[in-house]
Amino acid sequence: MVAAGSGLIVEVTDGIDYRYRGNLFYSLAKISPIHLAEAMASDLKAHGVTAVAATPGFLRSVEMLEHFGVAESNWRDAITSGIKDARAL
Repeated sequence: MVAAGSGLIVEVTDGIDYRYRGNLFYSLAKISPIHLAEAMASDLKAHGVTAVAATPGFLRSVEMLEHFGVAESNWRDAITSGIKDARAL
């Protein structure tokens, strides 16, 4: 990419949460892709290469259903009707 003078690097993350997640190594593993993308973006900008961290959204899981107060039977309705919690967007 540097030789070509352009390119895009996408790091896929599970969120944008910088808070400590209760375990040092787990927290480091979750925040590292975001910091890696930020560092690459800074270091490679002069070479025409862009780096970003993208979060595709929440994965439907028991924990997410419980957190947002929806059930397996109505999770689609909850999504289409608009969950009020901004973190779910």
